[in-house]
Amino acid sequence: MSRRRKRHSPEQIVRMLRDADAMLARDLDGLSPEEIVASVYPSLTLAHVYSALAYYEDHREEIDRAADDEKQRVEKFRQQHPELVRDTRPRKG
Repeated sequence: MSRRRKRHSPEQIVRMLRDADAMLARDLDGLSPEEIVASVYPSLTLAHVYSALAYYEDHREEIDRAADDEKQRVEKFRQQHPELVRDTRPRKG
């Protein structure tokens, strides 16, 4: 039984991917679009990921700027409110 998936615009998909996580997975982790669907965003179709990647390529500067702005906001918050920040990432080694 196949699940029906909602249709999303490339812009909506990029927003869903939280500031280009798929692009980072592709660029930094070397994942293919197929691997992104299989392991990172199984709720998306391959067409969704390709659409998001194409949108990102056309709007790279704007999206990268938004990601940098968010990183700065997060860092500022961490510095102003260290008591509210907890690192939940798994420890290595």
